[in-house]
Amino acid sequence: MRYFLALFLLSISNLLIAQEYTKLYGNSDSNQGLDLIKTSDNNLLIAGIEGSDAMLMKVDLNGDLLWSKSYGGDNTELFYSVIEDNGFYYMCGSSTSYTVDSISDVFVVKTDLSGNIVWSKTFGGSGCAGAYCGDVGYKIIKESTNKFVIAGRAATNGFNLMAGYIIKIDESGSLVEDYVFDGVGSEFFYSVSLADNGDLLYTGQNKIGNWESWLLRMSPDGSVIYNLGYGDAVTAGVAGEVLESNDYTYVFMGNGDQTVSLLKLDAYGDTVTAKQYQGNSVKYMMISEDNNNLYLLGNTTNTTCYLIKTDLQGDTVWTKHFYSLNGHTLIEKDDHIYILSTTTSDGNGGLDIALMKLASDGTTSNCYEYNFTDFFYNPYNMVITPFNEGLYSLSNNNDVLTNNNVIDYNKCVKCISTDFSYQVNNLEVFFTNESTLEVDYNWDFGDNNFDSNYNTSHQFSSTGSYEVCLLASDSCSSQIVCQTIEITDCQSEQSNTVITTCDSSYQWNGTSYNQSGQYNWSIINSNGCDSTATLNLSISQLETLVIDGEQIGYTETDNNTYSISNSNASSTYFWNLSNNLGTIEIGNANNSEITISWGENDSETTLCVYEQDEYSCEGEESCITIDLKRPTSIDDIEESLLSIYPNPFKNQTIVSFSNPTQSKAILKLIDSRGRTVRNYDGITGDSIIIKKEELPEGLYYIQLNLNNNVIRKHIVIQ
Repeated sequence: MRYFLALFLLSISNLLIAQEYTKLYGNSDSNQGLDLIKTSDNNLLIAGIEGSDAMLMKVDLNGDLLWSKSYGGDNTELFYSVIEDNGFYYMCGSSTSYTVDSISDVFVVKTDLSGNIVWSKTFGGSGCAGAYCGDVGYKIIKESTNKFVIAGRAATNGFNLMAGYIIKIDESGSLVEDYVFDGVGSEFFYSVSLADNGDLLYTGQNKIGNWESWLLRMSPDGSVIYNLGYGDAVTAGVAGEVLESNDYTYVFMGNGDQTVSLLKLDAYGDTVTAKQYQGNSVKYMMISEDNNNLYLLGNTTNTTCYLIKTDLQGDTVWTKHFYSLNGHTLIEKDDHIYILSTTTSDGNGGLDIALMKLASDGTTSNCYEYNFTDFFYNPYNMVITPFNEGLYSLSNNNDVLTNNNVIDYNKCVKCISTDFSYQVNNLEVFFTNESTLEVDYNWDFGDNNFDSNYNTSHQFSSTGSYEVCLLASDSCSSQIVCQTIEITDCQSEQSNTVITTCDSSYQWNGTSYNQSGQYNWSIINSNGCDSTATLNLSISQLETLVIDGEQIGYTETDNNTYSISNSNASSTYFWNLSNNLGTIEIGNANNSEITISWGENDSETTLCVYEQDEYSCEGEESCITIDLKRPTSIDDIEESLLSIYPNPFKNQTIVSFSNPTQSKAILKLIDSRGRTVRNYDGITGDSIIIKKEELPEGLYYIQLNLNNNVIRKHIVIQ
């Protein structure tokens, strides 16, 4: 009963997770969704481009396709913006099939709620200037006087490349009025929104010397309230979205230094606050449903979409980044965020439309999300520039007959992950699916039985070993995972664990053991049967070492031998000698016996050793004190005959000595533990260079053997 309750709770959890998704839509053509709105029938409408035609697509809140249609002629059309009003959809964009100058005109289409065309029109002139030939409508809204307003660009036939273009039409598509803003340099409008008092806020880019972000505020009758540029006068900028809330204007803009900024302005267009964020381009800004936060959407590169949630001062609440998606716009509905993007890698063919749904608090299990560690935001200083454009009208609009076609879109989930876990109960096994949601699932239980449910269970006919596989797939991609499952009779099991530890105690099944021995524990195995687990514990307890050997050292040739009287053949012993008064020569294989070649000084020294057993356990160090007497069998040479410079040294030093007969000398470099780390044999000159190379820093000494004489000097490596 407890297990089935767990399965039920898991299914509820999966249902909640299923509220989030990323779905792709496409066909053999390249497809992009450029605008997204909530519709009056509680669905979502996407506008953009399909192949070379403008496109509308309606989906429900689960992302399931309801219908899709394309609009266009022989050349290229696209929709940048869509709104719903009074039972109709209005779209604006550009057309190269229906134009008076064979380049492009502003393309405006009205349809019913099923996407059927009511009328379609073009607006624009015949001006053309190089790369920016043609007229484009980027944003459509409805203003307070029941007119529809379109913001975009007009190609000019003068010196400037392009100009800001404003079109006002009625519900029949008839031109009410238009404004072309053409100043000293080129300019264009990117977006427009309605202010609280009915004014119209236009954003874009204006060039007077350098490109700057542009904000134009106009009253409904066309009077200019203010006309300002924002930037730092040295980097290009473009103002993206603009909105007004509680008498403050918010502008989301890109900067020429590949960052983005959020401006909070007062009624006169002056900056209240400005914040700068990591990002490459701006796409969309939206105020949250509770009117306390802002969402900022853009792209850090062509392959990464960012989403930032801020408070109304621009301070970040959280940030999200999604790889392989190019973000365009977003909406918030019922505590969820819907982001419209374009996949930057091939899906159904060319580019695909991507619709992502995630919680409004930013939590998501989305497979496109990844950690972006370089994000930052800072206060930002703005320079405000007043603009003064001239005005004229194009007054050119045409009725056009647009083709209306049904689009066959396939939906898929591109990043599929497959996994499952299971619980065995005698011959029955319960499987928990941990794969990507809302794709197809195929179970193969390895006994010629199959299933296609999300979570499932299976009754095997007999005990044995079975390879169970789960395939998760859709029309884009698939992934399979297999696991071997052992089905056994319910019988007792015996497990035996052998442990050797260097610690004084060992934890096993919640109990601490501090003595070697055998311990048993009764358990229930994976099949629900009583079983016994046995622990064979050995706690390594090394004895105190006893050092035997000569207590007095005489000369370098009279070597003294020291050994461990209670040594273990499987252990290794590590010796060290203090004061650098002798050299340890290794004895037998496990170093339980050593020979020491003594130096020339009278002194007291300490010989120490510690043990490491076969389990890498280390014992306490044992030491003896040795009283050294000055050697008598060799003639000392004066220390003045051996010089080291520099000493201490960092990279290399020169050891010089008197060798007029060019006799062969032996020079050793010995570390603080008495080990010879460098040996220079057969030296016939009177100097040698010692390089640090891989030697660690510390105290060493030089031992020179020349003409049966020995001399030592200390040396320090830094």
